[in-house]
Amino acid sequence: MNARGVVAVVFVVLALLAIWLSRCIVTSRSNAKAATGSGSAAAMHGTTGASFSWQVTPPRIAQIRPASSAAKAGLLVDDLIVAVDGQPVEGLSGMAVQLLLDSHTLGAAFPVTYQRGTTTKTVSIQVEGGE
Repeated sequence: MNARGVVAVVFVVLALLAIWLSRCIVTSRSNAKAATGSGSAAAMHGTTGASFSWQVTPPRIAQIRPASSAAKAGLLVDDLIVAVDGQPVEGLSGMAVQLLLDSHTLGAAFPVTYQRGTTTKTVSIQVEGGE
């Protein structure tokens, strides 16, 4: 196997690991909310207020929590996220991008580039406290 093949295999393994990890996190948060009675299992989990479907690639926003940092930045449902912190997210699933967004420190602001139709725009989003 040449170097390109090895890189492809590593990428696939990392993508599958990200999907598995994101499912574990979502399940854990849903179980915790169900156990404490604080919200439904369908509640949003993103600390920026943007929620993605793990099944969708490319990463299009599935939900925006009203009054969240993502809503204040002007992001809308179906916007395509193309970069986070200036790093392209091409090839990542929605959940992988959500994990990337949520990995920032509480209170941190960072640029997010999105595409809406034929327009590409960069906005600043700040990480808020979780639900």
